[in-house]
Amino acid sequence: MSVFLILQRLTISNTSFDEKETINIYIIFLIVFSYVVGISTYLFSLENIYGQSIGSDLSFVIVFSLLAYILICCPLYYVVIAVIDKWFDTFKSILYPIGCMLIFFIPTFAIFLFWGGTSPFSPEAGLFYLFYVATGLVFGLGYWLIKTATLKQKFN
Repeated sequence: MSVFLILQRLTISNTSFDEKETINIYIIFLIVFSYVVGISTYLFSLENIYGQSIGSDLSFVIVFSLLAYILICCPLYYVVIAVIDKWFDTFKSILYPIGCMLIFFIPTFAIFLFWGGTSPFSPEAGLFYLFYVATGLVFGLGYWLIKTATLKQKFN
């Protein structure tokens, strides 16, 4: 599923074309911002928890975390949000981030599966877990804010 299709599905229904374009811009910004928060969390945790610097591995971490983020997380975030929208009418400000955070192990597992077996309890896995928990938190809250602001504008 391409990023464009994901953006189309994430757009709030019953909005005009111009409003959908604006929402898509917000969602693109949200995707980029949540990734930046995730990579910042990874680097901060590596430095402050493990006392290591990234060194020459930065390009590896960026490439594979970005691929997993775009190809796995963004579509899964859509699924989580769609399920929450279908089953719940309230508490979405809490449910979106929690739901998006709970899928943290899937992209990490995909990265480790691609590169060969590493323990899911290794320090490297822990760093990627923190990365994807942070992106899930930011994406879930950001999507709720975009949806809430869009609905408020519609009824004002």
